[in-house]
Amino acid sequence: MKATDYVAAWIASHRGKIGGTQLKFARQETYGRTLCAEFETAKHLIQFCAWDHACCLDILALDKDTGRDAYNVAGDCPGATGLLDRLHRFLSWLNVNDPNRTA
Repeated sequence: MKATDYVAAWIASHRGKIGGTQLKFARQETYGRTLCAEFETAKHLIQFCAWDHACCLDILALDKDTGRDAYNVAGDCPGATGLLDRLHRFLSWLNVNDPNRTA
């Protein structure tokens, strides 16, 4: 499974846990397959970006009060296991730092 497909499936199956409002979900194939999904909670703007080349996943959460990065991890992942680890670490962080978000 390609990184963009894996991340899209994870987002779909964890949508209720991410919470907030979905602002964007877009796939692009112009220069290679990419996926970008954005969500807004009361506290954060959240962005997931995945690229099939290099199995890359960037996750950013911007603190709406300060305008600063509250969570930022980017780069290559070692296959599906690395993608899953990165996504679950973010969800754990979100549960601690934005516990009252609702879908």
